[in-house]
Amino acid sequence: AMIFQELLQDIKWALRSLKRAPAFAFVVVLALGLGIGSNAAIFSIVNTYLFRPMAVKNADRLVVIAQTSQGSGVPGSVSYPNYLDVRTQTSVLSDVVLFQGAVVSARAEGQGDPERTFISLVSYNYFSTLGVKASLGSVISSAAALRKEPLIVLDARFWKRRFQSDAAIVGKTIRLNGAPFTVAGVADPKFTGTEELIVTDGYVPISTVGLINPGDELQFENRSWSSSRVLGVLAPGVKVGQARTALAVLATRIDKQYPAEAIGLGFAVEKETSARPDISVAHVMPWISAVFMALTMLVMIVACVNVTNLMLARGSARQGELVVRRALGATDLRMVRQLLTESVVLSLLGLVAGVLLATWITRWISNIKLAIDFPVQFNIGMDWRVFAFTAFVAIAAGLLTGLVPALRSGRGSLSEMLREGTRGGTASVSRRRLQSVLVVAQVAVSLVLLISAGLFVRSVRGAAHTDLGFKPSHLLLMSTELSPLHIDAAHKRLLYNQVLDGAIALPGVTSAALSRDVPMGGNNNSLTAYFDADLPTVNDRRLEIYDNTVSPQYFETMGLKVLKGREFTRDDRDSTAQVLIINAEMARRFWPNKDPLLQRFRVRKEGPLMQVVGVVTDTKYMFLNDAPRPYIYLPMLQRPVDFFTLHLRTSGEPTVVAASARKLFQNLNPDLAVYGVRSMETHLSNGLAFLFVRFGALVATTLGILGLIQAVVGLYGVISYGVSQRTREIGIRIALGASGGAVMRGVLRQGATLTAIGVVIGLVIAGASTRFMQSLLVGVSATDWMTFAAAAALLATVAVVSAWIPARRAARLQPIIALRSE
Repeated sequence: AMIFQELLQDIKWALRSLKRAPAFAFVVVLALGLGIGSNAAIFSIVNTYLFRPMAVKNADRLVVIAQTSQGSGVPGSVSYPNYLDVRTQTSVLSDVVLFQGAVVSARAEGQGDPERTFISLVSYNYFSTLGVKASLGSVISSAAALRKEPLIVLDARFWKRRFQSDAAIVGKTIRLNGAPFTVAGVADPKFTGTEELIVTDGYVPISTVGLINPGDELQFENRSWSSSRVLGVLAPGVKVGQARTALAVLATRIDKQYPAEAIGLGFAVEKETSARPDISVAHVMPWISAVFMALTMLVMIVACVNVTNLMLARGSARQGELVVRRALGATDLRMVRQLLTESVVLSLLGLVAGVLLATWITRWISNIKLAIDFPVQFNIGMDWRVFAFTAFVAIAAGLLTGLVPALRSGRGSLSEMLREGTRGGTASVSRRRLQSVLVVAQVAVSLVLLISAGLFVRSVRGAAHTDLGFKPSHLLLMSTELSPLHIDAAHKRLLYNQVLDGAIALPGVTSAALSRDVPMGGNNNSLTAYFDADLPTVNDRRLEIYDNTVSPQYFETMGLKVLKGREFTRDDRDSTAQVLIINAEMARRFWPNKDPLLQRFRVRKEGPLMQVVGVVTDTKYMFLNDAPRPYIYLPMLQRPVDFFTLHLRTSGEPTVVAASARKLFQNLNPDLAVYGVRSMETHLSNGLAFLFVRFGALVATTLGILGLIQAVVGLYGVISYGVSQRTREIGIRIALGASGGAVMRGVLRQGATLTAIGVVIGLVIAGASTRFMQSLLVGVSATDWMTFAAAAALLATVAVVSAWIPARRAARLQPIIALRSE
């Protein structure tokens, strides 16, 4: 009880003391709040993608299962037959669920125009295995899904937005691509789907896919149709490594049993929290997280050093107060504890400010809208892990910033404290040295932050000037979906030609084309190529290769150069010879010493031989740091698709023709919904292509600015405090004839020396540490000398300016006033 009573007294004393020094308290809380807030915000992102479990049953045993094949080491979607084998032929998993996204046109009973909606087609056991409940109505039972009942469970956010939380929605009909589906219920608001980045508006049984997209039910028997994602629940006691081993055995068995379809099948297995946002890129997430957590911790270190310096100065100024407390009988331990309590109280106030800042930042990030074809969610928020981490950082900061000042102020005999107190609180030489060391540390760490920020900013510029293989300027994109029309292949071809004829006739349009996929748009499809002869690096004469389906004039519209052969034409119809175009990398890799235009191969095992009629330049297909990879283009008139994007090459600003292009679609068919209208430059800069680069630059720049501010405040504080402590000395020097310029140079020399030492140390640290960032940068070296020089020059310039202000004040001291102040 005595301990708690004394602790309460210490807290009251700390609050009274801070109330008497509001400016000091504000600066410290602000410094700590910025450091704590930036750490909390970045950790919230890290927590979302590495630690926070999915809001489902048995989340700790959940694993992502992806499919790999020969020629593509990138884990991807799983075929339905392979999913069935994983579910029924392994004992390491207690259950396995399947889901796949689909874009549909949704029209509710009594509602207006249809709305483009993203739904998830799920296996019969999806809700029961994941333990997802309904907040209204019911979820879809396994029996109902197996009976192929056309039911839909609405996402809670979609229900609130589209139906204004209408409880009478249960039992009503919603038409998906024209097919009637009955609303079974609304999912629990805590459940945001199993698509990590994509907003899911509703869930329907995959057994009903034929009603939504006729023909897609063929995937149930087609082992080469890989379009689904799979989650498994580890059996009790089973580790991830054991599951990998068991599924590797299963893949070998499937490969032998279905040699024409399996194509060197393999299964990738990762814990669900280790496979975000997608298993194909999940291996870089821990690295990205480590880099940005390290940068934010550097900001925290700079803040702590700054606060320590401020508290050392405050401790020196409060020497008289401490003398009185010692004279009244306070022990060294009690004085240290009281000063530490004050420091912790400040850090807790900083914690409150930091949490408010982090909450604002995470909400802002969660509301970012990307210029891509499907709705993206980030779901970044604060949970107990974030609060625990933030509280730990705050308390640790309070103890670290207060420990040294408390120990220095609490030790020593009463006579020593009285001697120091009678000198007007003049700091000892050791204290000034310690403060100087801390300023050097601030400058060094701040320089590392500035250099990191500079590298990310230059990376954005490097990304903008990266040779993409095509010309993004003067290019307008707009997408549509033909599934709701339920038209056959012949009518699709007719519609393609009508769209192209109408588009090229629009004022300001110089060329037009259609494509199934847009480069770096998140939609990446692949097919299996079958060859009649042995090829380099190709086993069993078959290989999985990324592909796109495009219309005539696509390469002209995109600014892609045809190196050999020709583009597709309208003569490439279903009744003519099957043709395709390959990229330069495919020609180099497979036919280095042969004419690629003489080559033929199949894209289906039993399909016709397809003739290579052209070779085009390589482009960036998925990511900015893509290595060259084989790529195939197929003619849209021979292989009709339901989803396509119109590309318009314009003579002027591309968005000017958007309205007339929209009208074109509506005139052709009023049921054609147009979406994703944006320029190619917007698609790249505000889409997935530059997302990580731009986000990295934003975060690093913010942290760099915070570090610079902290360093400047620290240097200014130490120089200014030093001048105030040397007022008598400076006054005597001026009285003895020293010029103001000489006094100013002396003070500036101190600031310049501390800055120079800090810059040198910072350059050494940055040279060693930024190498770990190389994989996150585009078009710039991690040791780029221009960035290092610019950051050092900026920091040195700002530091000199911050030292010049107190130096100027010192040079203007009046000797008589300076002597009287003592």
